Amino acid sequence: MYDALKKENFLLRCHVVMWTGDMPAIAKLMCMSGHNAYRGCRFCHLKGVYSEKYRHVYFPCSMPRSSDISDFNPEDLPIRSERDFFSDVDKIMNETNKTRRKSSIKETGIINFIWFKYIKFILIAFYIYFLLLGINGCSILFELNSTKFPRSFPVDIMHLFFENISINMFEHWSGTFFTDQSLNNEPYIINNQTWKQIGQIMNDCRKQIPLEFGRTPRNIYKHRNGFKAVEWSDWITIYSIPFLLDKLPAK
Repeated sequence: MYDALKKENFLLRCHVVMWTGDMPAIAKLMCMSGHNAYRGCRFCHLKGVYSEKYRHVYFPCSMPRSSDISDFNPEDLPIRSERDFFSDVDKIMNETNKTRRKSSIKETGIINFIWFKYIKFILIAFYIYFLLLGINGCSILFELNSTKFPRSFPVDIMHLFFENISINMFEHWSGTFFTDQSLNNEPYIINNQTWKQIGQIMNDCRKQIPLEFGRTPRNIYKHRNGFKAVEWSDWITIYSIPFLLDKLPAK
């Protein structure tokens, strides 16, 4: 790189400190077995329970009576550390018995992928991985000193907030969160007439919205079920603040 102030070239060093993506993508990067595993969380050691009725693993903090797992305190979950990741990977890589290795993968949530020592093999290795999904070894990202497990893999904002929390907030405010209408009776609920007015204002101001704001807003009252993540993002960060002013209680 060239430093125009000093008028000299310099070596720019780049360090990757964060990786983001949806849960399946991050599970592949971290070589974990994913959110459908019994220990699918990359941040803590919360253990899942298999539901015979729905044929799926779920993660309650208060365990069912039939489970031999102790309850978890949601405010004090057993956090995964980087040392835990190294220990789990080492346990799997050094296990020669196939049955015990599968059991360890199930128990730790870590999938055993191959160590990739040479950069030129990375793309080939990932290609084979996506095809076969059963290669032994460990995530290459352990090779990077700047990448820390699991804190370098935060929950992505699109799925956590814009396609989850923001929708729940709207449903609470509009009194549609609970199917049992007797539960939708809180002081923060805004009536339908007010939502119609807000939606109409959003529709009427489309021509006045600067291009820098991105796509123009749609009527949230009419089109909320079809909102994309970017629209929920715009609603929360741009439009909700002025449109909900003096319409919600102070607390």
